Amino acid sequence: MTAVWWETLIDNSLIFGIPQVGCRDMRGNYCENTPLLPDVEVYNTPEDYLTGHDRQLERAVQEMLK
Repeated sequence: MTAVWWETLIDNSLIFGIPQVGCRDMRGNYCENTPLLPDVEVYNTPEDYLTGHDRQLERAVQEMLK
């Protein structure tokens, strides 16, 4: 991840971010563009999204209750 400072042009026609801070892991490698894989992978289907059913949240609660 990288934190940015948001700036605009004088006429406000463009907003852009200037990188300010980068996050590094314990080995000193920057974390940007480095995927983090979940410990438990749960897929919410498009149907779940339409009906408001959240399998990821349900599984997270199950894991926390262990």
